[in-house]
Amino acid sequence: MEKQQKSGHLVLVMAPFQGHLTPMLQLATILHSKGFSITIVHPELNSLNPSNHPEFTFVPIPDKIKESQLSDEDLADKLKESLVSTVDVAGSVQSLNKNCAAPLKKCLENILHSHHHIAAVIYDTLMFCAQTIVNDLGLPGITLRTSSATTLLLFPVLPQLGEKELMSGIESPELQALQLQRLRALIVQNPTQAMMEVRAAFTNAMKFSSAIIVNSMEFLELEALSKVRQYFRTPIFIVGPLHKLAPAICGSLLTEDDKCISWLNKQAPKSVIYVSLGSIANIDKQELIETAWGLSNSKQPFLWVVRPAPAICGSLLTEDDKCISWLNKQAPKSVIYVSLGSIANIDKQELIETAWGLSNSKQPFLWVVRPGMVCGSEWIESLPNGFEENVGERGCIVKWAPQKEVLAHGAVGGFWSHCGWNSTIESICEGVPMLCRPFFGDQLLNTSYICNVWKIGLELQNLERGNIERTIKRLMVDMEGKDIRKRAMDLKKKAALCLMEDGSTSSFNGLIKQITVSET
Repeated sequence: MEKQQKSGHLVLVMAPFQGHLTPMLQLATILHSKGFSITIVHPELNSLNPSNHPEFTFVPIPDKIKESQLSDEDLADKLKESLVSTVDVAGSVQSLNKNCAAPLKKCLENILHSHHHIAAVIYDTLMFCAQTIVNDLGLPGITLRTSSATTLLLFPVLPQLGEKELMSGIESPELQALQLQRLRALIVQNPTQAMMEVRAAFTNAMKFSSAIIVNSMEFLELEALSKVRQYFRTPIFIVGPLHKLAPAICGSLLTEDDKCISWLNKQAPKSVIYVSLGSIANIDKQELIETAWGLSNSKQPFLWVVRPAPAICGSLLTEDDKCISWLNKQAPKSVIYVSLGSIANIDKQELIETAWGLSNSKQPFLWVVRPGMVCGSEWIESLPNGFEENVGERGCIVKWAPQKEVLAHGAVGGFWSHCGWNSTIESICEGVPMLCRPFFGDQLLNTSYICNVWKIGLELQNLERGNIERTIKRLMVDMEGKDIRKRAMDLKKKAALCLMEDGSTSSFNGLIKQITVSET
């Protein structure tokens, strides 16, 4: 407690969407480990269960929005009109900020009155009203971006720069391969009044923020980051991968079991093999079994550390972990994992084409179909006749999966994804090649990175069963897929280096220094 009081008090402002809640919770976990006390302010919509995170103080604020008006499903309906439409979403985000502004200001004033000091307010990019409020209160505001840093080149957050100036100097192979001009034109076409107002508010928030936090890794966006930093005087801290750093910290906060010392005192000198894989590495059940029998058959005394799973609960959907038992029965690198995130919807014909494409590929598959994901269906009742009989035990369909555990499983050899940024980072960290089916927004940019720059995936452009079958085989079976897998494993190794002392830890130290400077 003394350490927390010494470091200061941080207020984190969440946006109420699945892909935004999780990174903010992960960031909160890391900052708490650095000695900060944490208050999480969040709209009432999609509220998390505070009992899952007793180390934080949760403060809900009224948003005047019914769940049906701004749920992930509602956003999906609004985005279904066009692959890259942001028209209605801009209006929804605008309403969220308008409704939350006064309650958020009152909340911060109450905290100041009771705590006397706030070191900084860290807010999700979508909650840009926070920056205006902290400006009025004389507090430092820091924005967390849950997308890549490169999106700052893609979205027109710098309207004072002309198209020619913004897109100049993209002669580097990385930036050319991204096709930024084409993607930017798609995303910003036919702007509405709401879109222009949201852009202006977003730009203003970025202008006055004390720092920008990005859940990424320097090596992933090297050239783009260099260009972004040309346009922003605000310090940018690249602190990813958050989903790996936060569990590592949870592990370091586990209570040590000193009963093992009493057991060691009874063993012969130099006789014990001590087994501990640190706070990050995971193994699957088969590896656990092999390790157990290997230790047993060695006839040596052993002390074996097996960590419990870290409890960072940021999911709004209930994870079905029975799929892990199914994965344990599959051959290494054989399974194609299919998950389109928490927002994207498909129609019944797309469900049918996907089903037969998976079936005809002859690859084992784990398929996440959220309730309501298929337009006009409650769940999977629209699956074609004969599909389940044809597939048998080769397929597993669940409503939601523990994705990080799935991607880390040795049986998974490919990830058919919507290419949201969280999913992209998680896949890279496990060295899993990707099959890309983007729907909207920054998913298009992420797909361009995956397929054209990093070359660790293939884009699925035509959702037709024959094309699906061929593309899965290209990724999972053909020589092309083996080359892609090698590049994916190379990126995994680079990502692992970011967890070392001179990686993201260094960036976090810079962030903490920035917070300290801001509050003095």
